[in-house]
Amino acid sequence: MGFYLAVDVGGTKTTFVLADKHAELGRITTGTIKRMRTDAESAEKNLLEGLTALATETGVRMEAITRTCIGTAGNTVPLVTDWLREQFGRRVGGELVLVGDVEIALDAAFFGAPGVLLMAGTGSNVAGRLPNGSLTTAGGYGPVLADQGSGHRIGLQALRALFLAVDEGKETLLAAPILAAWQLHQTSQWLARPRPHCR
Repeated sequence: MGFYLAVDVGGTKTTFVLADKHAELGRITTGTIKRMRTDAESAEKNLLEGLTALATETGVRMEAITRTCIGTAGNTVPLVTDWLREQFGRRVGGELVLVGDVEIALDAAFFGAPGVLLMAGTGSNVAGRLPNGSLTTAGGYGPVLADQGSGHRIGLQALRALFLAVDEGKETLLAAPILAAWQLHQTSQWLARPRPHCR
């Protein structure tokens, strides 16, 4: 019997799903294993946690896997792809297929048929599959150049608005939730920095 491992590598979390040709056998979520988002030690820890928990839950050894498909953003970046190939090659049996997160999302939504998909998570992207099967995308260039509507962009805009309000001496509703998220009591805890003096 064949066993198939699907891995969705996001910017903040990773989902591992194991199935045979009939049904899903197990599903585990851990922290991210994307090397553009975390250091090698944390990525390896999250990977081992996911594979170990999946093997425990299903009773299937990772060496018995027939094929693994990994979908990840940054699938053209060697830091990401080389690390994934090396780590999975050492720990998981069978063939390894590495594709972009756009492709796995389109397949999940349209099962190979034409369609357009807007993704907005840690990053953002718009992708479409044409009737001839070709893939076209817009955006997805990362947080510096694009990612409009992403969690990263929204968070950055909120922080910019907060610090502008602080500099202008204005009150803002953004302060309380940001302080709570960062476990701080007042804005002065992150503003204790020297300011340049005008001459």
